[in-house]
Amino acid sequence: MTKNSLAADTLTDSLQAAVVKGIPLEVEGELRRMVAEFSTENLIDVLSAISGNGDTIINNVIKISEEALQILTKDRRHLDVARLMMVANEEGDTVLHATMKYRSDQVLPLLNLLLPEQVKALVKRKNSRNETVLHTAVSKGLLEQIKSILELLNPRDRFDVLKVRDNTSRTVTHTAALTGQYILYQENVKSQLSQENWEQLVAEKTKEGSTALHLLVQHGQLEQVESLLSSAENDEAAIDLLISKAEGDLTALHAAASRGQDEIVLCLVKKQLNCMKDLTDRCCYEKGMCMTELQR
Repeated sequence: MTKNSLAADTLTDSLQAAVVKGIPLEVEGELRRMVAEFSTENLIDVLSAISGNGDTIINNVIKISEEALQILTKDRRHLDVARLMMVANEEGDTVLHATMKYRSDQVLPLLNLLLPEQVKALVKRKNSRNETVLHTAVSKGLLEQIKSILELLNPRDRFDVLKVRDNTSRTVTHTAALTGQYILYQENVKSQLSQENWEQLVAEKTKEGSTALHLLVQHGQLEQVESLLSSAENDEAAIDLLISKAEGDLTALHAAASRGQDEIVLCLVKKQLNCMKDLTDRCCYEKGMCMTELQR
């Protein structure tokens, strides 16, 4: 074993010991020593090693120290930062997943160090549960972070990453509906998509056939149901949501009625009647215009 490799092993052991102690200042001191003496390749090798708790050293370091990511990324090239951010544990959670979970305020500054294609690759990266960093964000209630990340992607990529399904067949939209965060989700995400893509996203179904509307109804979220229905561009789009069927041929109205959710039932019935009336009036108007033209 060479003198250099012995020195590297000593530094690695020192960092491991500091992580076990969980003392931020000690962890930061060891990181600074490693950054000064290791190449990016060697640094990634060390940081990607699995600790006793089953997570990578770098993810453990992020949990312990607020300064860790700044120390590791300072003065590094785009490629080196991207490679660091791609380091993942046995469950596929990357450094970006861990940063969203433990240091969410540092996510955007980190992504701003990268080139657009690198950002796209990182945001699309899934763990073993098929969750992207956006799934992590919504599970932590970090809806504004989702908006900030989407703003770094082009419109097509925004739609694609929002359509990703986890192992339970849920998109980020479904998770927002299930966790009572739908209104904030709509406020932060809808403006980042075309109306067509937004309506496609809201209409996506889980493996049980439930749309976001079904999920909101099932959890008795009247205000959020109203918000979702108001996001439809026109009556046809609203009707499509209202008549969409989950398992057992159940519409959202069936789900609300079976749960005795009277206010939601009234909301859904009113919306459907208003849409149908508007469509009928429009149809009659258009028919009348056609008759007038024919009579000329």
